[in-house]
Amino acid sequence: MNRRRAWRLLPSLLLLLTACGRAPEPLTATPVVAAPAVDPLVGKVWLRSDIGAPPGELRIFLPDGSLLMSSCVETYRIVRWQRIAPDTIRWDEDGVSVEAGLNALGAAELQLELRLRGGERQLQHYQALNAARVCPDLPR
Repeated sequence: MNRRRAWRLLPSLLLLLTACGRAPEPLTATPVVAAPAVDPLVGKVWLRSDIGAPPGELRIFLPDGSLLMSSCVETYRIVRWQRIAPDTIRWDEDGVSVEAGLNALGAAELQLELRLRGGERQLQHYQALNAARVCPDLPR
């Protein structure tokens, strides 16, 4: 190899040697975002199981803050709901704020304790509905 060619390769060789001697760049940590907790109240059809409740009474709490309420004998109602404490929810019905305590909440069971006007409390029991269902024929 002639000297001229060696001198031309020298800068590349020095750059290569310098790069090999460097400490590796520290990896930047990607922030870990925890997955949102799954709320057992949300995204299920809750069918009321109390004796004397309207047939087919149900509640569906949607993650966007909508609550669908209906039964086989009532027109459906869609309202806004929110969790105001870990064990308390609130929604608005006809301009009246309704608060309910979550006395029991599991994968298949829900107990709401409605706090009504005048201090009255009403306990409602629901079961998660996991199968197709049609309202029963009602007497006319």
